[in-house]
Amino acid sequence: MGNTASDRRTVAASDPSEVRYFGKKHGLTDDEVKALIKQHGNDRKTLEAAVAASRPA
Repeated sequence: MGNTASDRRTVAASDPSEVRYFGKKHGLTDDEVKALIKQHGNDRKTLEAAVAASRPA
């Protein structure tokens, strides 16, 4: 089950489909996504910024 309109701004680590979607979108494994969530929280914009910052320029 995906996010509703009110919680699309987060990535639920407990929802395998959300983890898989975020990982596929950013070229990450499920474990890498879960580690990012653990380190940065589950706010989608924060996670996307962390992914962008970790990519070479």
